[in-house]
Amino acid sequence: MTFANLKDFLLRRMSMSHIYQPLVIRTLLENNGEASVRQIAREFLSYDEAQVEYYCKIVKRWPKITLRKHGIIDASRRGFFRLNINLDKLSGEQRKELIEICNDKIKDYISNYKGIIGDYRYNPDNLSSSSIRYLVLKMAHGRCALCGASIKDTPIDIDHIIPRNKGGSNDISNLQALCYRCNRAKRDRDEQDFRDFGINESVKDCDFCDLNDRVIYTCNTAHYIRDAFPITQQHSLIVPRRHVTTINDLPAVEIGDLFRLAKIVKVDLQHSDKTITGFNLGFNEGISAGQTMAHLHLHIIPRRQGDVADPQGGIRGIIPGIATEMLRGGNTK
Repeated sequence: MTFANLKDFLLRRMSMSHIYQPLVIRTLLENNGEASVRQIAREFLSYDEAQVEYYCKIVKRWPKITLRKHGIIDASRRGFFRLNINLDKLSGEQRKELIEICNDKIKDYISNYKGIIGDYRYNPDNLSSSSIRYLVLKMAHGRCALCGASIKDTPIDIDHIIPRNKGGSNDISNLQALCYRCNRAKRDRDEQDFRDFGINESVKDCDFCDLNDRVIYTCNTAHYIRDAFPITQQHSLIVPRRHVTTINDLPAVEIGDLFRLAKIVKVDLQHSDKTITGFNLGFNEGISAGQTMAHLHLHIIPRRQGDVADPQGGIRGIIPGIATEMLRGGNTK
């Protein structure tokens, strides 16, 4: 191929759906005609604004919070960090020494890290089946052992149960999957093993802890079943997999799963039954509120036009007469 051939390709024959082709060619030209795949990938990364935005969010979280707390940086100017040291008073050697210390800290972390930096954003299926990280994520089903967050939604770290600074090993028996929020909260002072915590909790003789073939669909930490004593046709329940008695016992991730599944169920019911024109959704918490099952569950009650003589007041009707009185008084909130 000649200069004219390559120039003609670039100017006339190259069709582009992305910047990849000219970026590969430019990188090869800048490196005497040959470059590693990793070199080229790094060039791609320099143009990836989505990645830049992702790391902007990361920088503004833990590094910013921690360094400000220790008085290392000032972040009062929007979008900028300033080191709280007068660099003009540092000699060239002092600045070089500080930079080398930073480099050494980075090298030490990388040498002890079991995987590739940033691999918490990988899909487990894309990792080597022999890697420690893959095996830990596989055992955890790609979810945080504490809050149940999915790798599809949030970064997942590999945590040492017994911290390394307390003699913890890199053996898989000492590793667990935690989302970055839970892992930062745990830090290296705690030896809590969360692998059998949370989602696996169950209570003997609880009907909702042992649903067997009643489950119609599962969304992460919640099940969808039919109510055994329906008050309308297709009266359904959303049941947390973990045994809890009130919604206060659920972390935000599990509450999210509960209501995400509720949306799916509503759509499914309305699609399969065109007579459904509305829903009542609610929890019974406490004996005084009519809770008969100690395992929290969300009722999804399909409603149909004319199924009761006067539907006004909706859920207020759980206390007889109250809804009617309030509506007569003009209070419909």
